[in-house]
Amino acid sequence: MSESTSLACWQAAPPEWRAFLNGIATGTGGPGGSLPVRPQAFVGRNFLIDEGLSGAREDSYRDLGAAKEHSDFQAWRIAHEIYLQERVFRRAPSMGLPLQIDGEDDFVCPETFRDLGPDSLFVASDLDHLVLRVEDLVSLETVAGASPGELKRLAEAYLSSERRSGEQELRDFLGRWTRRAQVRPMFAAFSADLEAVSNGEFGWEDRLRDALGLIHLDPGVRGEPIDVLVFRYPIRAAPRLRGLDQSQRPLAAPTVLDGRFSVAFCPSPRDSACGHVVDLSGGDSAPRREVVHPTLHFEPRHLWRMGSIRTPVNTEHLPMARALHLIALRDLSGRPDYAIALDGTEPN
Repeated sequence: MSESTSLACWQAAPPEWRAFLNGIATGTGGPGGSLPVRPQAFVGRNFLIDEGLSGAREDSYRDLGAAKEHSDFQAWRIAHEIYLQERVFRRAPSMGLPLQIDGEDDFVCPETFRDLGPDSLFVASDLDHLVLRVEDLVSLETVAGASPGELKRLAEAYLSSERRSGEQELRDFLGRWTRRAQVRPMFAAFSADLEAVSNGEFGWEDRLRDALGLIHLDPGVRGEPIDVLVFRYPIRAAPRLRGLDQSQRPLAAPTVLDGRFSVAFCPSPRDSACGHVVDLSGGDSAPRREVVHPTLHFEPRHLWRMGSIRTPVNTEHLPMARALHLIALRDLSGRPDYAIALDGTEPN
């Protein structure tokens, strides 16, 4: 594989870094050559094809020692986590998640949102558009310092009552979570794209998990069903960014530097206004839109549904799901060449 595979990415990076990525992407696993082609190969491929990275972000990743030849995939994962903690996952002020973020505040603003300006592709989206966010219930309890089962009880009472019973208790819980949560890129998908899979019919939780590519929510790995909350909220609820006007919000297409490694993630081509999620089921639906925004201060009215994911992820579908996703992205973007050198029309 030639270095031209990397397109516009990592052009100023050391050649050993590109060689390492090529090794991961083709399944040789870097210097050790011990990794299988799947699924870690997709992480390397994503770094090679992600055209949404600015030179400043690439420099930041390199300066923290992440863009280099690592001994193996796990060593790279650790370096990537260090980068996230130092540049992307930021500590909220003492009062909790801010409603407005200063893009020049390195301590609070994630790198993801520091270069966004009024002319950025998606900041002027209709503020009334609804987006969805799926949260692991137990993870929310852990961050909030709650006792096991507390949030499930509050959510059940709130959702099952026409009068929204226990709204203040739920608000208090979300307030505790807000004071402990980090300011980071929060991935959200557009509700209108998910009506067919989030309609409340039996098994909607599993279908929504697959449609959003949430491969980490796998009962097969955890050994038990996973309780989740679905939050639905208008774009206007997202924190504002100083420098943007009242009608704009800091929304961006997600990149490989906005979260932890995910074999189910796939970046969208350059100039895409948003990202697109990989459907784990390998369905032939049009790519569903995804954006990232700074961590939201959830309110009870944002809570839409609660359920349990019960079906294990079928990882055997992942190569075909990615192949179909890329075919759709090429058609959608008018870029028949996008990622073709790494991911052709068939899974390899």
